[in-house]
Amino acid sequence: MTTRAALFDFDGTLADSFSAITASTNHVRGRYGLPPLTEAEVRVYVGLGLPNLMATVVPAAPLADAVALYKAHHPSVMASGTRLLPGVPDTLAGLHRRGV
Repeated sequence: MTTRAALFDFDGTLADSFSAITASTNHVRGRYGLPPLTEAEVRVYVGLGLPNLMATVVPAAPLADAVALYKAHHPSVMASGTRLLPGVPDTLAGLHRRGV
């Protein structure tokens, strides 16, 4: 059997987008008068979905409003705040060369 395709989860497997997530999180926090968090602080709360992140780091905000603010801001930082993890370009190129 020949492998013809590979499926990867992007965020956290191929790319690190914590800089963008932190920027968008702090954008929402700033709108509610809260001080910014460091990337290390935000990392602790990532992984259970955006509503959980917003409920945890902006607890006084109406959840739907916080999520909407995050989503509106995120496109402005998504590309600049996302980096491929080490080795990913070479791995993907190698897979492509093998026809995957």
